[in-house]
Amino acid sequence: MARILENEWKRLAANGLNTTSVTYRNNIVVEDVDEDKLVLVLRGTVPNMVEQGLGPSGVGSFGAFDIRTFVLSGTSPNIRSSGGGSYVNVPFRFSTGQIKDLSYSIRGINAPAAAKTLASLASVKSKSGEYTVFNPATGIAGWPQGTLQVGDPLTGKKRAAMDAARGGPPGRLGAGFAPKMRSKPNFLMDPMSGNVRVQEPHRNDPLAGLVKFGKTYASTTQSTYGTFRRMSSKGKPWIHPGIKPRKFAEKLDLGKAMSLAFMDLV
Repeated sequence: MARILENEWKRLAANGLNTTSVTYRNNIVVEDVDEDKLVLVLRGTVPNMVEQGLGPSGVGSFGAFDIRTFVLSGTSPNIRSSGGGSYVNVPFRFSTGQIKDLSYSIRGINAPAAAKTLASLASVKSKSGEYTVFNPATGIAGWPQGTLQVGDPLTGKKRAAMDAARGGPPGRLGAGFAPKMRSKPNFLMDPMSGNVRVQEPHRNDPLAGLVKFGKTYASTTQSTYGTFRRMSSKGKPWIHPGIKPRKFAEKLDLGKAMSLAFMDLV
């Protein structure tokens, strides 16, 4: 009976979820079975956000909420204090394919090509001649401070002279290689309280400030990319629309599972 319920729960999740489907299904576990009971558990934070919903009161509620309420009140060592407030630099990772999908070409330059010219944080030397480790908590590193803006040449003598003056290719991608994901305010209604929360327009496009992370292996260097956005208690809200509860567990038919289980015994 436990296995029948487990399989049915996973089937409901497979049909009802997209990007979180695998994570959700992998966390459905038969925890205990004996002659008197069976215990079927959904483990993990993300799966339970999906199952129970996520809103202003945390897991188990639903509606738009300010992400800062949970992130800046946490215990992460990356949270910093300044001027009576707190802040944290939030990382967003991008694959080359994601960069291509988000961007468009301007003046014959596209974001994937521009990103390849960035100096890797693992390879740029500071003025002292020593390697500088990037600190995501402060956003400080020793890479050259230039940015590759739209219209900058990717090749040629001008680029070579620019790189020589800066000590390497520019360290951050400039703005303008992708559209802003939200250019106008979005108004979200809280279904529980009736309150309206506003998602402010994005200040930058998603690729603005992109940096390259490089790891060197035995025979090759593998590069990944990312940006950092500062979340501050004194800044603008980071409004999340909330996660609607799926409640797949409540859709399980216990009577049917029992009938099927005993049918197998006959």
